[in-house]
Order: sequence, then C-alpha cells, then structure tokens
Amino acid sequence: MNKNDRKGTSINEGIQANNVNADVLAVGRGASASKSVISNSDGMREELLSALTEIRAAVVDLLEDVPARTEIEVEIDVVEEIVKKDEIAVDAVDGALAKVASKLDGAGVVLSKASAMIEPIKKIGKLIGLSLKFLGL
Repeated sequence: MNKNDRKGTSINEGIQANNVNADVLAVGRGASASKSVISNSDGMREELLSALTEIRAAVVDLLEDVPARTEIEVEIDVVEEIVKKDEIAVDAVDGALAKVASKLDGAGVVLSKASAMIEPIKKIGKLIGLSLKFLGL
C-alpha cells in the first residue's frame, strides 16, 4: 500500500520546526516565494521620508482618537525604518502601508476619501513600484 492509497489520512506538506527565520518562504505543492528589493539612493530616501511626513501630518489631522492614531503611527514607523535602508524590501513597504490603510478603516477613515494621504502614498508607490492594490489604484 502506498501512502496515497490510505483513506482518511492526509499528507503533511508543512514545516515542523521550533524556529524558522527566512526572508521568503514557500511551503506546499505549487508554492512559490519571491522578494522584491530595490536600491535606495539618497534622493529617493529623502522623497520617501518626505512623503511619510505628509502621511503622519494627515493622520494627525484625520484622527482625534489618540490610541488609534498611535497604532497607525507605529505602522508608519515600520515603513520609515524600511525606507531608511540601502535596499528597500518593496513587499514589506506594501504590507506596512496596507496595515496603515486597514487601521485607518478600523478607525472610521475611508482612505480613498482622505486626499491628504492618497497623494503621498501614490508618490511612495511610484518611487518604488508598488501596485497599491489596497487603494484600488
């Protein structure tokens, strides 16, 4: 009897480990993983940080709820740390900006209607090649 003939059992295609540390990881049948990294120049870094400053100012203007604002500022801090590096992990920026959008939504702010935030986010997207799916753009 081969293992595929057993009824009521499944084949484990996962990972069993105490610790896993990886930049990218794909597990299972047909899985794939990739990492998109771009080089960061001083000029680009300055533009990205300027856009983040605009986003921070918009968050302060849009939210009076300090705990919600603080949660969003933490995600902006994540983006800032990523864009300060010599190589920018594009997927990490995309994920962090999506978290900002999600937390804004949770705080009652519709990002697509917050023009003060859309323009700097678009600028970041254009500079590093993000699709900005979470904006619907």
